[in-house]
Amino acid sequence: MARSPDILAWRKYPEPDGTEFRARELETEDRVEALFDSCQILESVIFASGWRLLFQRYGLAGLVRINKRSGWFNEEDDAEAEESLIDEARLAGYDPVGDVFGAQGETTGEFYA
Repeated sequence: MARSPDILAWRKYPEPDGTEFRARELETEDRVEALFDSCQILESVIFASGWRLLFQRYGLAGLVRINKRSGWFNEEDDAEAEESLIDEARLAGYDPVGDVFGAQGETTGEFYA
């Protein structure tokens, strides 16, 4: 069964169906922080369309601020956290720098739109 395009992220709990995140579930920084918390323990995934919404809604600086509270990526080094957030989005299929969907090459690390 195909995933509905309005599902931006997914958490595996509560079982058996998990939790689907749509735009309305990501309207506050607290909810995004909770999503980041569950991503860092591999309970959740943010899809490419979810990353696009997050970057458009909060910007890179806002996501770094949320990450500092969550601690998903290095919360002590903003530049490292920025790089990690961009890399995570690219791995999911969204390049926030170019605002394009595509794929990151496994061997090259380059992003292909």
